[in-house]
Formats: sequence, structure tokens, C-alpha cells
Amino acid sequence: MAQLHPNERENVFNLQRYLRQLSFDDPDIPPLPLDGIFDSATRESLLAYQRKKGLTPTGQADRMTWEALFLDYLVSIDRNTRADGFSIFPLTPSGYAVYPNEEHFLVQVIQYMLNELREIYTDIPQNSQSGVFDAATGQGVLEFQRRNGLPESERVDKETWNALAAEYRRLSDRWER
Repeated sequence: MAQLHPNERENVFNLQRYLRQLSFDDPDIPPLPLDGIFDSATRESLLAYQRKKGLTPTGQADRMTWEALFLDYLVSIDRNTRADGFSIFPLTPSGYAVYPNEEHFLVQVIQYMLNELREIYTDIPQNSQSGVFDAATGQGVLEFQRRNGLPESERVDKETWNALAAEYRRLSDRWER
């Protein structure tokens, strides 16, 4: 096999990256490895894309194909990127915590995260997501604290909140793959 110039290899790698991203959205575009080698798999994926777009199916990345491919790639990246998150845990006052018997939206978020984390923490009891910090919520918080080496208090302070949020983020990252 002939050696490609480094710029050519990078161009093929980008072509493969764009096609692979589009294959996540469109099962008619075969996924391909990202190796920088223009082989039959790359050619087949490119041909499928060209046919889909109504471009002349040459199996070659001409200027019109590159431009369409790149624009579709950007749209796909934007569509499949996770929405920006934000923290709803209060910034002030210092030492803030959520305690048993409280009732508000933040408790409901805690209950939601605990319910979702039951996939990996099977000892956490199901709770109602009522927004009321009830006994099941307290047991879930205690179990989460115990399993993560946090002080066992049944209250959700900033340290417990950050651990819950980080664990939930790790779990949701798995779902997005």
C-alpha cells in the first residue's frame, strides 16, 4: 500500500469522522473506522452519503461533496450534543443543606437522581418523586452516602449533592453513547 502524505491522511481521517457522525443519525450510511485510510469501507460510506444527498455517486470527495458533508456534519454535531447543564443547588447561604421533611423542587430533583441511580445502586429504595423528603428519600440518601464514603447524615449538603450530580452525570454519559 502506498504511503499517504500526512495532509492526505488527515483529510481522509476528517472524511471518515464526518461520515461516521452522520452514520449515527442515518442507518443507510455505513459506519466506518477512523484510521485515515481510504479503503472500500470509506468508499462505500461516501457513496451512500452521495446517493442520499442526490450528489453524483462517484465515491470521491469532490468540492461539492465536501461542502455538503461538512455542513451536514455540523448539523449532526449540534443536534446530538448534550444540552448545557446548570446547577440548581443554592450557592448561598454557606452550609446549606436539604433535610428530611422538607418539601420543594430541589427534593424532587434529588428523588429523581436517586431513582435513576438505582440502575447501579440497587440498595436505594424507589421513591415517589413527590418533592417531599420522606423516609424512602432519607434511606436513599443514606445508602448513597454510605456507598460513596460520605458522612452519613440523611441530609443533602453540597458534598452529597456534588457526589450525586457527578454519579448521575456518569450514568447519563453512558446512555448517550
